Amino acid sequence: MDKVEVVDYNEQWPRKYVYEANVIRNILVGELITITHIGSTAVPGLKAKPTIDILAFVKDVKKLDDLNEKFEAAGYRCLGEDGIKGRRFFMKSDNSVHVHAYDDNNRDRIEALLAFYDYLKDNPEVAKEYEDLKVKLAKKYPRNIKKYTQGKAAFTKEIETKAVNRYRHKDIEQI
Repeated sequence: MDKVEVVDYNEQWPRKYVYEANVIRNILVGELITITHIGSTAVPGLKAKPTIDILAFVKDVKKLDDLNEKFEAAGYRCLGEDGIKGRRFFMKSDNSVHVHAYDDNNRDRIEALLAFYDYLKDNPEVAKEYEDLKVKLAKKYPRNIKKYTQGKAAFTKEIETKAVNRYRHKDIEQI
């Protein structure tokens, strides 16, 4: 089972994102539309699992399969859809970075991811609830990432619904 660890916010996370985003930009030349830092490490002050999540919005996600060698040369494992239809998932070999790539066919998923973390940034009391839940679940399931994730599911779905409703007026291309 995967170790579940929730740690204090690390001021280095935004820098690590910038570094890895530049690596990914160089791999995705001609395919990348936009790239952004998502996940709990993107929310200043929020405790998180020490994994940088990156969202890459690309022109055609299927074309990324031709770039697997470049991702591997940059230290990533190429995991294909990894359980989410229409996504390409790349994981740094030390599990410190996850890249979630989608194209316009998954605009709803992109919107949900962006909305969720913007909502947490704008609502510190909700972010604190989420943090407390993650800490509690990490203690309860220190070696079971699946149960940890399942334990967060109802809360994240509720917040995601609120966040997307609030977010609908934004234009994804401006992000």
